[in-house]
Amino acid sequence: MSQATISGSVRNTFGTKASNASRAQGQVPMTISRPGQDSLHITVAEKDAEDIADHSTKKFTIQVDGADTDVVLKEVSRHVLNDRIQHIDLIGVTDDSDVVVNIPVRPLTQNCPGIKEGGLLEQSLRKVKIKCKVKDIPDHLEVDLSDVGVG
Repeated sequence: MSQATISGSVRNTFGTKASNASRAQGQVPMTISRPGQDSLHITVAEKDAEDIADHSTKKFTIQVDGADTDVVLKEVSRHVLNDRIQHIDLIGVTDDSDVVVNIPVRPLTQNCPGIKEGGLLEQSLRKVKIKCKVKDIPDHLEVDLSDVGVG
């Protein structure tokens, strides 16, 4: 599992107008839910928010006012028309925390006899929900298709 560090700043104003003003400045509002503590409201650069949304299985470190918080993605809210990120919810974690995450499924088709015979792979499941420790989150799950024929 890989990890990245992202810088954020504390958000003191709330509501639609304040969030829209943040977005106009290229910042995305985020909320970090921390078990046993108050939630932390921050903003990060839009590019960093896209990185978080694109790598949903990663553990990220958010640096806010010199303090580091390890987080995993909970939910991304996007605008319905332009698909820009409106808000991200994160969960504060430790390496021994149990989390439920969606892991991408990658079929290994190199040695698949069915594909070599001219068949096509129809992948109906693209992600699998798993529960594991944060330190054990895999980047993806590989499915061996070396025994799969046509039909």
